Amino acid sequence: MKIFGALILAGGFLCIVNACEPNVTSRNSGTPIDLDALKIEIQELEWRLAAAENSKDIDGALRFYSKNIISYAPKSPPTVGLEAILNRMQRNIDADTTNNEISFTTQEVYAAGEIVTEVGQWIYATPDSIELSRGPYISVFKKEHGQYRCIREIYNAGVPPKAD
Repeated sequence: MKIFGALILAGGFLCIVNACEPNVTSRNSGTPIDLDALKIEIQELEWRLAAAENSKDIDGALRFYSKNIISYAPKSPPTVGLEAILNRMQRNIDADTTNNEISFTTQEVYAAGEIVTEVGQWIYATPDSIELSRGPYISVFKKEHGQYRCIREIYNAGVPPKAD
């Protein structure tokens, strides 16, 4: 029984070591995936999304999404497809009188083949950088025509900023 326990422990350790490896092998092509470079690539997509949303550029923001997007917002039914995302963005723009800004920070990425899962944090702040709320999100990307596009996203409602 002690040998069986030791084998399970060793197997678990190897799984953890492999999961933390910066270069993971793609299951589809067998080529290494550089997770550090991939994290930078996804962060750049998030910066472009934030810039488009903050400038009220719906067309620019829609480039972030796949035509098959499903977005899970707090206290709402799923938003399915680009047209529904466009309508949600337009409602948000029409209702906004504050010119507050959103930012996204990629904290982790995981990859398997053409699919990337991102774990991140969003921050909503005034134009002079006073934080109003923040929350976590998870986005799933799929490579379409050579570029990652978000196919699923879920995010939590904002929480007040941390007290200093």
